[in-house]
Amino acid sequence: MPHIQRLALPLLLLLAACPESDPGDPDPDRDAGVPADAGTARDGGAEEESVGDRLARIVCEREMECCPGNASDCRILGSLLDGRLTGPGIALDQAGYDACVAKMQNATCAEVAEYGGRLPVARYCGPMTRPTLANGETCRGLFADLSCESGRCGPDDTCAPLAAENETCLPGECAAGLKCGVGTCHVPTAANESCELTNVCVDGYECYRDDPNDDARCHPITIIEPGVMCGDGLECRLGPEECRCPRGSTGCSVGVCGSATYCQP
Repeated sequence: MPHIQRLALPLLLLLAACPESDPGDPDPDRDAGVPADAGTARDGGAEEESVGDRLARIVCEREMECCPGNASDCRILGSLLDGRLTGPGIALDQAGYDACVAKMQNATCAEVAEYGGRLPVARYCGPMTRPTLANGETCRGLFADLSCESGRCGPDDTCAPLAAENETCLPGECAAGLKCGVGTCHVPTAANESCELTNVCVDGYECYRDDPNDDARCHPITIIEPGVMCGDGLECRLGPEECRCPRGSTGCSVGVCGSATYCQP
């Protein structure tokens, strides 16, 4: 379904980057009915390790070595990675995959700690696949957008062109030179101009109000380091999604860039 497709990448990023409950909590897979041996090769070599399971194993080995209390669930991660790397209409880019494996193997504990003990595979690695479906071809599955050469699987489950100006959109669905704001593709607003109606600015700027009584304008973005409080006009060096509340915090509405407070190298 379209909404599920659009959630695929955020789901993957969340699985690899969000802090979970205390290490002593019951195994969440057991409650969810995930088999104990899911995501791993069978003993004796009866089943070859999949590309997703291999990458998940390497990621988790690195995380466990550096931040064992916060490590990802490798079984679920492996299954998600298999869908993202080898799903219907998705071709694996072997060079990109091999580069990701090498990067994960060489990640320092300081890098792992910056991400709270969980490396966000999709963003950390870069492209590992290429789409194979042209516009009009059927696209289905959790990662359907990745199977379309246009980058967009439409509401009718067929690959479609990116949305034009003033057409409805979700983030990432607009044609070149446009951005999705308030559900519609717009030409991004220039620096320091009012963005009240579009909520999107040119790259390097963010739309917000300096004063509750003023119109929102496009203000320059300042890049901040892990451990610094997030806020309007600030973006984490690790990525815009890397603003999270520290573990155990209450009433946290803004959060901290990265998660140096979750895990130390």
